[in-house]
Amino acid sequence: MNFCISNIAWNENETRDVLKLLKKKKIHYLEYSPNLLLNNNFSRKKIRKVKKYWNEKKIKLYSMQSILYKKKNAYLFGKKYQRKIFFNEIKKKIKIAKSLGSKVIVFGSPASRKIFNYEKNKLDQLSYEMFSKISKLCIKYKICFCLEANPKIYKTKYLTHTSNSIDLVKKINNQYFKINLDLGTIIANKENFEVIIKNNLKFIGHVQISSPGLKNLLYHKEKINLFIKTLRDLGYKKVISFEMLRNNNNNLEVIKKILEYKN
Repeated sequence: MNFCISNIAWNENETRDVLKLLKKKKIHYLEYSPNLLLNNNFSRKKIRKVKKYWNEKKIKLYSMQSILYKKKNAYLFGKKYQRKIFFNEIKKKIKIAKSLGSKVIVFGSPASRKIFNYEKNKLDQLSYEMFSKISKLCIKYKICFCLEANPKIYKTKYLTHTSNSIDLVKKINNQYFKINLDLGTIIANKENFEVIIKNNLKFIGHVQISSPGLKNLLYHKEKINLFIKTLRDLGYKKVISFEMLRNNNNNLEVIKKILEYKN
């Protein structure tokens, strides 16, 4: 079992100091927002340059998140052209992830799940069709697409609980389509993570340790330690990511304390 941290937790000018900290803590994986990592420049030249930089630092660009951040009219539901924008943007990010050598794409993106006026049967049909297409792409590029439940605190009305994501993953039945098990969702929904992990280990493609609203993880130390212990005891062997938003104040000190959790 390995650990990584998301680059949304610090400012760009703090990267060198974070790298020193990751080296000291023997962290060799990074989760990243592509917009932040590539500064919104998705050219092949930029991708090669960024990949080389992190390779030289002996950090693997393991997982991509925030894949639809600020992308307008990209909706899982909505009109046909909006669903097309949604699919094409995810296809683009899958290709970028492959070029960067990443293994995982995390799909949260609560804003893209607006249900418009559809009934649940129609929502289920459209989501199955969309994620089936995406999962086939992931087979081609060998990228694991990890579906995250978004609790209602993010104003979502579809796939709000971890069990909802698990049900869809089972229905799609594709080795490259799994769930992203997110502690923030579990806390917000008051879910039992031990039961979830024990019964669904093979459906977990990635794990994120966050808190509701992506707030400071130091508020949940006891729960985080128990969560990690449970994953370890029940046989989870992939990567666990620490995810929280930077606070533009004491980011480095907070990150340092958070990385102590992995022990």
